[in-house]
Amino acid sequence: MIFESINFLSVQMNQYFRNKFHINEDVVIVSDLINQDGSIAIKGENKVIISLINIEHNLTLKNNVRLKYGQILGEDNKTDLNFSLLFSCYFPNNNYGESLKFISYVTNYLQSNYLFSNKNSIDMPPEIDEITLTMLNYNLEELSNLWRTLGAKYMPSVVYKLNVSSSN
Repeated sequence: MIFESINFLSVQMNQYFRNKFHINEDVVIVSDLINQDGSIAIKGENKVIISLINIEHNLTLKNNVRLKYGQILGEDNKTDLNFSLLFSCYFPNNNYGESLKFISYVTNYLQSNYLFSNKNSIDMPPEIDEITLTMLNYNLEELSNLWRTLGAKYMPSVVYKLNVSSSN
């Protein structure tokens, strides 16, 4: 479910960029920023990178019990996970302005398209019921710690919580 939901989002975002700029190549990729040996993991330049930085179990829906006429039918077998995703704009060679433009396009897209379900997305993976996105606010210290932990130099970026709901 992790790969399927993040890959689905990257496909949707690439379609957005293809339509917006009339291009054929993928701008959005799912990748680490840095390899284990410290080298740059990104293949190519001028990319928006989606990196998974955290996984949490959403406990707010844990132990939901289905009732019918006051009788317990059983527990819901719903899986509800939160993924923290880092969207980074990698535009080297003094293309900082392009990085800023693309991080704006990313946030505009994600703020406008924050809910995906089988009802509004025909390409939704069948094992996923719903995906919702919420921007997370990081202060300067948290952001500095994140980039230090990743072992990378800062790039224009934003972090979103991707909530994935799935019935088993």
